[in-house]
Amino acid sequence: MSSGAPLAPPPDAALRALSPSQLAFLERLPKAELHAHLNGSIPLPLLQQLAREYTASLATGSDGAMTTSTSTAASATAPVAAEVLAGVQRLQTGLDLDTIDDCFPLFPAIYALTSTPASLKRVTRGVLSHFLDPQPTPAPASAPQVDGRGGGGGGWAAVKYIELRTTPRATPHMSRRAYLETVLDEIEARAPDAAALIVSLDRRMTPEVAREVLELAVQLRREGRRVVGVDLCGDPKVCFCNKQSHVLWPARVAPHRGRGGWAIGAKSIEE
Repeated sequence: MSSGAPLAPPPDAALRALSPSQLAFLERLPKAELHAHLNGSIPLPLLQQLAREYTASLATGSDGAMTTSTSTAASATAPVAAEVLAGVQRLQTGLDLDTIDDCFPLFPAIYALTSTPASLKRVTRGVLSHFLDPQPTPAPASAPQVDGRGGGGGGWAAVKYIELRTTPRATPHMSRRAYLETVLDEIEARAPDAAALIVSLDRRMTPEVAREVLELAVQLRREGRRVVGVDLCGDPKVCFCNKQSHVLWPARVAPHRGRGGWAIGAKSIEE
Protein backbone atom coordinates (compact mmCIF):
# COMPACT_ATOMS: atom_id res chain seq x y z
CA MET A 1 0.00 0.00 0.00
CA SER A 2 1.35 3.35 -0.95
CA SER A 3 0.59 6.05 1.58
CA GLY A 4 2.87 8.95 0.74
CA ALA A 5 3.74 9.04 4.45
CA PRO A 6 6.98 10.61 5.77
CA LEU A 7 10.06 8.54 5.13
CA ALA A 8 11.33 6.20 7.82
CA PRO A 9 14.55 7.27 9.61
CA PRO A 10 17.10 5.24 7.55
CA PRO A 11 15.95 6.37 4.08
CA ASP A 12 15.31 9.87 5.43
CA ALA A 13 18.90 10.07 6.64
CA ALA A 14 20.17 8.72 3.33
CA LEU A 15 18.15 11.30 1.41
CA ARG A 16 19.46 14.13 3.57
CA ALA A 17 23.02 13.06 2.78
CA LEU A 18 22.59 13.54 -0.97
CA SER A 19 23.58 16.69 -2.80
CA PRO A 20 21.11 18.50 -5.10
CA SER A 21 22.90 17.16 -8.16
CA GLN A 22 22.74 13.60 -6.80
CA LEU A 23 19.03 13.95 -6.12
CA ALA A 24 18.42 15.29 -9.61
CA PHE A 25 20.42 12.43 -11.13
CA LEU A 26 18.46 9.78 -9.22
CA GLU A 27 15.16 11.38 -10.19
CA ARG A 28 15.99 11.37 -13.88
CA LEU A 29 17.57 7.91 -13.96
CA PRO A 30 15.21 5.53 -15.83
CA LYS A 31 13.99 2.76 -13.54
CA ALA A 32 11.98 -0.45 -13.84
CA GLU A 33 9.75 -2.17 -11.29
CA LEU A 34 9.67 -5.88 -12.14
CA HIS A 35 7.48 -7.28 -9.37
CA ALA A 36 4.87 -4.85 -8.07
CA HIS A 37 2.13 -6.59 -6.07
CA LEU A 38 -1.14 -5.13 -7.31
CA ASN A 39 -3.05 -5.33 -4.03
CA GLY A 40 -0.01 -4.26 -2.03
CA SER A 41 0.66 -1.13 -4.13
CA ILE A 42 -2.72 0.60 -4.03
CA PRO A 43 -2.34 4.30 -3.20
CA LEU A 44 -3.75 4.85 0.29
CA PRO A 45 -6.20 7.65 -0.66
CA LEU A 46 -7.81 5.35 -3.25
CA LEU A 47 -7.96 2.48 -0.77
CA GLN A 48 -9.63 4.73 1.80
CA GLN A 49 -12.16 5.94 -0.77
CA LEU A 50 -13.06 2.34 -1.61
CA ALA A 51 -13.43 1.62 2.12
CA ARG A 52 -15.85 4.55 2.52
CA GLU A 53 -17.91 3.34 -0.43
CA TYR A 54 -17.97 -0.18 0.98
CA THR A 55 -19.19 1.06 4.37
CA ALA A 56 -21.85 3.20 2.71
CA SER A 57 -23.12 0.23 0.72
CA LEU A 58 -23.41 -1.78 3.94
CA ALA A 59 -25.33 1.05 5.59
CA THR A 60 -27.85 1.29 2.74
CA GLY A 61 -28.39 -2.48 2.82
CA SER A 62 -28.55 -2.68 -0.96
CA ASP A 63 -26.49 -4.17 -3.76
CA GLY A 64 -28.15 -2.00 -6.33
CA ALA A 65 -25.11 0.16 -7.03
CA MET A 66 -22.58 -2.62 -7.25
CA THR A 67 -22.33 -2.51 -11.01
CA THR A 68 -21.56 1.20 -11.16
CA SER A 69 -18.08 2.56 -11.73
CA THR A 70 -17.75 3.72 -8.13
CA SER A 71 -18.97 0.58 -6.42
CA THR A 72 -17.36 -1.97 -4.17
CA ALA A 73 -18.92 -5.27 -3.25
CA ALA A 74 -20.65 -5.06 0.11
CA SER A 75 -23.68 -7.33 0.11
CA ALA A 76 -26.81 -7.01 2.16
CA THR A 77 -27.54 -10.72 1.80
CA ALA A 78 -24.12 -12.22 2.60
CA PRO A 79 -22.51 -11.86 6.03
CA VAL A 80 -19.30 -9.85 6.16
CA ALA A 81 -16.39 -11.44 7.98
CA ALA A 82 -15.22 -9.71 11.15
CA GLU A 83 -11.67 -9.41 9.80
CA VAL A 84 -13.00 -7.62 6.72
CA LEU A 85 -15.00 -5.15 8.79
CA ALA A 86 -12.03 -4.55 11.10
CA GLY A 87 -9.74 -3.89 8.14
CA VAL A 88 -12.19 -1.54 6.46
CA GLN A 89 -12.54 0.38 9.71
CA ARG A 90 -8.77 0.66 10.09
CA LEU A 91 -8.42 1.98 6.57
CA GLN A 92 -10.92 4.74 7.26
CA THR A 93 -9.66 5.81 10.68
CA GLY A 94 -5.97 5.89 9.84
CA LEU A 95 -3.05 3.51 9.65
CA ASP A 96 0.21 3.11 11.49
CA LEU A 97 2.26 0.74 9.34
CA ASP A 98 5.62 0.52 11.07
CA THR A 99 6.57 -2.99 9.96
CA ILE A 100 5.62 -5.28 7.09
CA ASP A 101 3.60 -7.42 9.50
CA ASP A 102 1.27 -4.47 10.09
CA CYS A 103 0.06 -4.77 6.49
CA PHE A 104 -1.03 -8.40 6.41
CA PRO A 105 -4.18 -8.08 8.59
CA LEU A 106 -5.52 -5.55 6.06
CA PHE A 107 -5.53 -7.90 3.08
CA PRO A 108 -8.91 -9.58 3.77
CA ALA A 109 -10.43 -6.10 3.61
CA ILE A 110 -8.44 -5.17 0.50
CA TYR A 111 -9.61 -8.32 -1.27
CA ALA A 112 -13.21 -7.47 -0.37
CA LEU A 113 -12.75 -3.93 -1.69
CA THR A 114 -11.38 -5.19 -5.02
CA SER A 115 -13.84 -8.01 -5.66
CA THR A 116 -15.79 -6.39 -8.51
CA PRO A 117 -14.55 -5.60 -12.04
CA ALA A 118 -15.27 -1.90 -11.44
CA SER A 119 -13.23 -1.63 -8.26
CA LEU A 120 -10.42 -3.80 -9.67
CA LYS A 121 -10.27 -1.56 -12.72
CA ARG A 122 -9.98 1.54 -10.53
CA VAL A 123 -7.27 -0.03 -8.41
CA THR A 124 -5.21 -1.19 -11.40
CA ARG A 125 -5.46 2.23 -13.00
CA GLY A 126 -4.47 3.89 -9.73
CA VAL A 127 -1.43 1.68 -9.22
CA LEU A 128 -0.23 2.20 -12.79
CA SER A 129 -0.66 5.94 -12.43
CA HIS A 130 1.23 5.95 -9.13
CA PHE A 131 4.24 4.28 -10.74
CA LEU A 132 4.19 5.61 -14.31
CA ASP A 133 2.82 9.14 -14.07
CA PRO A 134 4.77 12.09 -12.66
CA GLN A 135 4.46 12.27 -8.88
CA PRO A 136 5.82 14.63 -6.22
CA THR A 137 9.04 13.29 -4.75
CA PRO A 138 8.89 12.51 -0.98
CA ALA A 139 11.61 14.35 0.86
CA PRO A 140 12.33 15.81 4.29
CA ALA A 141 11.44 19.48 4.74
CA SER A 142 15.08 20.42 5.27
CA ALA A 143 16.38 18.61 2.19
CA PRO A 144 18.29 20.67 -0.40
CA GLN A 145 16.43 22.56 -3.09
CA VAL A 146 16.54 21.21 -6.64
CA ASP A 147 15.24 23.37 -9.49
CA GLY A 148 13.48 25.56 -6.95
CA ARG A 149 11.53 22.66 -5.44
CA GLY A 150 11.73 21.31 -1.91
CA GLY A 151 13.68 18.13 -1.35
CA GLY A 152 14.16 16.04 -4.47
CA GLY A 153 11.66 18.00 -6.50
CA GLY A 154 8.71 16.58 -8.39
CA GLY A 155 7.24 15.91 -11.75
CA TRP A 156 9.14 12.69 -12.40
CA ALA A 157 7.65 9.23 -12.79
CA ALA A 158 8.80 6.60 -10.32
CA VAL A 159 9.57 4.13 -13.12
CA LYS A 160 9.59 3.89 -16.90
CA TYR A 161 8.45 0.27 -16.95
CA ILE A 162 6.44 -1.88 -14.55
CA GLU A 163 5.39 -5.50 -14.30
CA LEU A 164 2.33 -5.88 -12.11
CA ARG A 165 1.99 -9.20 -10.32
CA THR A 166 -1.36 -10.50 -9.14
CA THR A 167 -3.13 -13.74 -8.25
CA PRO A 168 -6.48 -13.98 -10.06
CA ARG A 169 -9.41 -14.49 -7.71
CA ALA A 170 -12.85 -15.83 -8.49
CA THR A 171 -15.49 -13.78 -6.65
CA PRO A 172 -19.30 -13.66 -6.77
CA HIS A 173 -18.86 -10.80 -9.26
CA MET A 174 -16.20 -12.12 -11.66
CA SER A 175 -14.37 -15.23 -12.80
CA ARG A 176 -10.59 -15.63 -12.72
CA ARG A 177 -10.47 -14.93 -16.43
CA ALA A 178 -12.55 -11.76 -15.98
CA TYR A 179 -10.16 -10.73 -13.19
CA LEU A 180 -7.12 -11.07 -15.45
CA GLU A 181 -8.83 -9.41 -18.40
CA THR A 182 -9.80 -6.45 -16.23
CA VAL A 183 -6.21 -5.96 -15.10
CA LEU A 184 -4.86 -6.47 -18.63
CA ASP A 185 -7.28 -3.93 -20.11
CA GLU A 186 -5.74 -1.24 -17.90
CA ILE A 187 -2.17 -2.43 -18.51
CA GLU A 188 -2.69 -2.46 -22.26
CA ALA A 189 -4.02 1.09 -22.17
CA ARG A 190 -0.37 1.97 -21.54
CA ALA A 191 2.39 1.84 -24.14
CA PRO A 192 3.77 -1.66 -24.86
CA ASP A 193 7.10 -0.73 -23.34
CA ALA A 194 5.50 0.69 -20.18
CA ALA A 195 3.61 -2.12 -18.45
CA ALA A 196 2.99 -5.87 -18.42
CA LEU A 197 1.49 -8.57 -16.21
CA ILE A 198 2.88 -11.46 -14.16
CA VAL A 199 0.23 -14.03 -13.21
CA SER A 200 0.90 -15.64 -9.84
CA LEU A 201 -0.09 -18.92 -8.26
CA ASP A 202 -0.33 -19.40 -4.53
CA ARG A 203 1.10 -22.57 -3.01
CA ARG A 204 -2.17 -22.97 -1.13
CA MET A 205 -4.11 -23.45 -4.37
CA THR A 206 -5.54 -26.85 -5.14
CA PRO A 207 -4.05 -28.54 -8.23
CA GLU A 208 -7.32 -27.86 -10.05
CA VAL A 209 -7.26 -24.12 -9.35
CA ALA A 210 -3.53 -23.89 -10.09
CA ARG A 211 -4.07 -25.63 -13.43
CA GLU A 212 -6.90 -23.26 -14.27
CA VAL A 213 -4.75 -20.22 -13.54
CA LEU A 214 -1.82 -21.55 -15.60
CA GLU A 215 -4.06 -22.39 -18.53
CA LEU A 216 -5.55 -18.90 -18.37
CA ALA A 217 -2.10 -17.31 -18.40
CA VAL A 218 -1.02 -19.41 -21.39
CA GLN A 219 -4.23 -18.80 -23.31
CA LEU A 220 -4.19 -15.05 -22.72
CA ARG A 221 -0.60 -14.85 -23.89
CA ARG A 222 -1.44 -16.81 -27.02
CA GLU A 223 -4.28 -14.38 -27.65
CA GLY A 224 -1.68 -11.62 -27.72
CA ARG A 225 -2.40 -10.23 -24.26
CA ARG A 226 0.49 -8.68 -22.35
CA VAL A 227 1.30 -11.58 -19.99
CA VAL A 228 5.07 -11.92 -19.54
CA GLY A 229 5.45 -14.55 -16.82
CA VAL A 230 4.09 -16.68 -14.04
CA ASP A 231 5.06 -16.59 -10.40
CA LEU A 232 4.81 -19.16 -7.61
CA CYS A 233 4.24 -17.38 -4.33
CA GLY A 234 3.09 -17.87 -0.76
CA ASP A 235 4.27 -19.74 2.30
CA PRO A 236 7.25 -21.95 1.30
CA LYS A 237 6.27 -24.44 3.99
CA VAL A 238 3.20 -25.26 1.92
CA CYS A 239 4.51 -27.82 -0.56
CA PHE A 240 3.84 -27.19 -4.23
CA CYS A 241 5.61 -30.24 -5.56
CA ASN A 242 5.25 -33.80 -6.81
CA LYS A 243 1.55 -34.16 -7.67
CA GLN A 244 1.06 -30.40 -8.00
CA SER A 245 4.22 -29.31 -9.83
CA HIS A 246 3.11 -30.81 -13.14
CA VAL A 247 0.59 -28.00 -13.54
CA LEU A 248 3.51 -25.65 -14.31
CA TRP A 249 4.25 -27.53 -17.54
CA PRO A 250 1.88 -25.45 -19.73
CA ALA A 251 3.85 -22.32 -18.84
CA ARG A 252 6.98 -23.84 -20.37
CA VAL A 253 5.35 -24.14 -23.78
CA ALA A 254 3.58 -20.76 -23.70
CA PRO A 255 5.83 -18.88 -26.19
CA HIS A 256 3.84 -18.90 -29.38
CA ARG A 257 4.18 -17.78 -32.99
CA GLY A 258 7.56 -16.19 -32.65
CA ARG A 259 6.85 -14.39 -29.39
CA GLY A 260 9.74 -14.30 -26.97
CA GLY A 261 10.15 -16.50 -23.93
CA TRP A 262 8.71 -15.64 -20.57
CA ALA A 263 9.69 -16.00 -16.94
CA ILE A 264 8.69 -18.68 -14.47
CA GLY A 265 9.59 -17.47 -10.98
CA ALA A 266 9.25 -18.77 -7.44
CA LYS A 267 8.96 -16.53 -4.41
CA SER A 268 9.20 -17.64 -0.82
CA ILE A 269 8.16 -15.73 2.28
CA GLU A 270 9.50 -17.10 5.54
CA GLU A 271 7.41 -16.42 8.62
